[in-house]
Amino acid sequence: MSIEARIRGEIEGRIRSGEWGPGTRVPTEYELMDAYRCARATANKALSRLASEGLIERKRRAGSFVARPA
Repeated sequence: MSIEARIRGEIEGRIRSGEWGPGTRVPTEYELMDAYRCARATANKALSRLASEGLIERKRRAGSFVARPA
């Protein structure tokens, strides 16, 4: 399993389990880089994919947050 897939899986798991509710801040790219010892591009790709799936919202200069249910 790739690091990107691990990051996505762990964040998605916390969202789906209810551990992280709507509006909860998701770790930043830099926090993910430190925690997973990965490149920023890897962290960015994982967050971008979660955003494209509608699980998180990315707000420029504010961060990433768990999306509200549609």
